[in-house]
Amino acid sequence: MSLKKINDLHGHKVGDRILCHLSELISVNIRDVDLLARWGGDEFVIILPELDLEQAKLACEKLKSLINSNPISCDLSVTCSFGVAQYHLGDTLNELFVRVDKLLYSAKQQGRNTVQT
Repeated sequence: MSLKKINDLHGHKVGDRILCHLSELISVNIRDVDLLARWGGDEFVIILPELDLEQAKLACEKLKSLINSNPISCDLSVTCSFGVAQYHLGDTLNELFVRVDKLLYSAKQQGRNTVQT
Protein backbone atom coordinates (compact mmCIF):
# COMPACT_ATOMS: atom_id res chain seq x y z
CA MET A 1 0.00 0.00 0.00
CA SER A 2 1.32 3.44 -0.85
CA LEU A 3 2.14 5.91 1.88
CA LYS A 4 -0.44 8.32 0.44
CA LYS A 5 -3.13 5.66 0.69
CA ILE A 6 -2.05 4.82 4.26
CA ASN A 7 -2.16 8.51 5.22
CA ASP A 8 -5.62 8.84 3.64
CA LEU A 9 -7.02 5.71 5.34
CA HIS A 10 -5.21 5.70 8.68
CA GLY A 11 -3.94 9.26 9.16
CA HIS A 12 -0.54 10.93 9.07
CA LYS A 13 0.50 9.63 12.50
CA VAL A 14 0.34 6.08 11.17
CA GLY A 15 2.21 7.18 8.03
CA ASP A 16 4.91 8.75 10.19
CA ARG A 17 5.13 5.58 12.28
CA ILE A 18 5.69 3.58 9.10
CA LEU A 19 8.45 5.94 7.95
CA CYS A 20 10.15 5.57 11.34
CA HIS A 21 9.74 1.78 11.24
CA LEU A 22 11.30 1.59 7.78
CA SER A 23 14.16 3.93 8.73
CA GLU A 24 15.02 1.88 11.79
CA LEU A 25 14.70 -1.45 9.97
CA ILE A 26 16.97 -0.32 7.14
CA SER A 27 19.45 1.49 9.40
CA VAL A 28 20.23 -1.60 11.45
CA ASN A 29 20.59 -3.71 8.31
CA ILE A 30 23.10 -1.65 6.35
CA ARG A 31 26.81 -1.26 6.93
CA ASP A 32 28.31 1.50 9.08
CA VAL A 33 29.80 3.12 5.95
CA ASP A 34 26.41 3.24 4.18
CA LEU A 35 24.20 6.29 4.40
CA LEU A 36 20.42 6.31 4.65
CA ALA A 37 18.62 9.63 4.17
CA ARG A 38 15.02 10.65 3.59
CA TRP A 39 14.84 12.32 0.21
CA GLY A 40 11.26 13.52 0.53
CA GLY A 41 7.77 12.18 1.14
CA ASP A 42 8.12 8.42 1.12
CA GLU A 43 11.42 8.41 -0.79
CA PHE A 44 14.74 7.47 0.74
CA VAL A 45 18.27 7.42 -0.61
CA ILE A 46 20.79 4.79 0.40
CA ILE A 47 24.39 5.43 -0.56
CA LEU A 48 26.41 2.21 -0.66
CA PRO A 49 30.07 3.18 -1.12
CA GLU A 50 32.54 0.66 -2.48
CA LEU A 51 29.83 -1.60 -3.92
CA ASP A 52 29.53 -2.16 -7.64
CA LEU A 53 26.11 -2.12 -9.30
CA GLU A 54 25.52 -5.86 -8.90
CA GLN A 55 26.50 -5.83 -5.22
CA ALA A 56 24.27 -2.80 -4.59
CA LYS A 57 21.38 -4.54 -6.34
CA LEU A 58 21.87 -7.61 -4.14
CA ALA A 59 21.95 -5.43 -1.01
CA CYS A 60 18.67 -3.78 -2.07
CA GLU A 61 17.08 -7.17 -2.84
CA LYS A 62 17.91 -8.22 0.73
CA LEU A 63 16.43 -5.00 2.13
CA LYS A 64 13.28 -5.47 0.04
CA SER A 65 12.86 -9.01 1.39
CA LEU A 66 13.45 -7.79 4.92
CA ILE A 67 10.81 -5.09 4.54
CA ASN A 68 8.36 -7.60 3.06
CA SER A 69 8.85 -9.97 5.98
CA ASN A 70 8.52 -7.31 8.72
CA PRO A 71 5.00 -5.90 8.72
CA ILE A 72 4.31 -2.76 10.71
CA SER A 73 1.42 -4.47 12.51
CA CYS A 74 -0.87 -7.48 12.05
CA ASP A 75 -3.05 -5.64 9.57
CA LEU A 76 -0.61 -3.21 8.00
CA SER A 77 2.39 -3.83 5.82
CA VAL A 78 4.21 -1.95 3.09
CA THR A 79 6.45 -2.80 0.18
CA CYS A 80 9.35 -0.85 -1.27
CA SER A 81 10.79 -0.43 -4.72
CA PHE A 82 14.44 0.36 -5.32
CA GLY A 83 16.11 2.12 -8.21
CA VAL A 84 19.80 1.20 -8.13
CA ALA A 85 22.21 3.37 -10.09
CA GLN A 86 25.95 3.71 -9.95
CA TYR A 87 27.81 7.00 -9.92
CA HIS A 88 29.94 7.44 -13.03
CA LEU A 89 32.96 9.72 -12.99
CA GLY A 90 31.79 13.17 -14.06
CA ASP A 91 28.11 12.61 -13.18
CA THR A 92 26.31 15.53 -11.68
CA LEU A 93 23.96 14.84 -8.79
CA ASN A 94 21.08 15.69 -11.10
CA GLU A 95 22.20 13.19 -13.77
CA LEU A 96 22.48 10.42 -11.19
CA PHE A 97 19.04 11.13 -9.74
CA VAL A 98 17.44 11.35 -13.19
CA ARG A 99 18.66 7.77 -13.79
CA VAL A 100 17.31 6.66 -10.43
CA ASP A 101 13.97 8.38 -11.12
CA LYS A 102 13.62 6.50 -14.42
CA LEU A 103 14.33 3.22 -12.62
CA LEU A 104 11.70 3.96 -9.98
CA TYR A 105 9.19 4.83 -12.71
CA SER A 106 10.00 1.46 -14.30
CA ALA A 107 9.38 -0.24 -10.93
CA LYS A 108 5.99 1.47 -10.73
CA GLN A 109 5.13 0.29 -14.25
CA GLN A 110 6.06 -3.29 -13.31
CA GLY A 111 3.76 -3.40 -10.31
CA ARG A 112 6.06 -2.05 -7.60
CA ASN A 113 7.97 -4.02 -4.95
CA THR A 114 10.91 -4.53 -7.30
CA VAL A 115 14.58 -3.68 -7.58
CA GLN A 116 15.49 -2.01 -10.86
CA THR A 117 18.99 -1.50 -12.28
